[in-house]
Amino acid sequence: SMAREHLLLGESEETIHVTEEKPLSKKEKRKNWWYYHKIHLLVGFVVILIGGYFVYDMATKVYPDYTIAVLSEDECGGDLLECVADELSDYGVDRNGDGQVVVSIANYALGSGDGNADDAQTAQVAQAGMAKLAGDTTTFDSVIYISAPSCFERLKNESLYAYIDGTTPEEGATDYENMYVLWSDCKGLADANLTSTWYEGVSSEDLQKLFSDYHVSLRIIEGTHFADDQGKVDYYNDCMELLENIRTGTKTNQD
Repeated sequence: SMAREHLLLGESEETIHVTEEKPLSKKEKRKNWWYYHKIHLLVGFVVILIGGYFVYDMATKVYPDYTIAVLSEDECGGDLLECVADELSDYGVDRNGDGQVVVSIANYALGSGDGNADDAQTAQVAQAGMAKLAGDTTTFDSVIYISAPSCFERLKNESLYAYIDGTTPEEGATDYENMYVLWSDCKGLADANLTSTWYEGVSSEDLQKLFSDYHVSLRIIEGTHFADDQGKVDYYNDCMELLENIRTGTKTNQD
């Protein structure tokens, strides 16, 4: 029995000895602290990064004074449209008071519309373009539309285009020629010096030929619920003025 007690005592002593904790070194303490806190630290770091990005984004984001929609069969070169937007900013005013006149161009590629798109990808691009255009009409982003003739043709009966004086055509109206002016008849567009890496080696003159028969139109506001929103009405009137300046070549701003 004594032997058994001794054996138990020996075991418990041994156990106590094994679990006895040595004081941690500074290095081990740091390692432990990092192990338990690294997730919190990483999350905090990511939050700071995201917060910083939003602050930077807000501080550097350029808000356009006008958005113009270009409706084309295929996507146009981004830098070509930036060039057009930059040229057109000379004809607008600083609507949002940020000290600069900014025109943004949204390009919607709508396909050829002939229904013979064998290429699934082309059909997909056209479908996506139509969906984005529908979104644009809902948010009233674009008032001025610059449409390839085939795109105008497809949309001319969709209650999208107003007459060039901003009034809404009667239902079933077919005097489509009053719903657009040609690119080549808009001095601000026809005189624009176009450059693009997308169309490498193509002169400004030849780029102008690509667009000369595009139809420049206004969307409708009269008779829509947007007509009850004073902010939208003001934007519409400013866009009408911008278009008039582009037509006549009247520059209002030359930064």
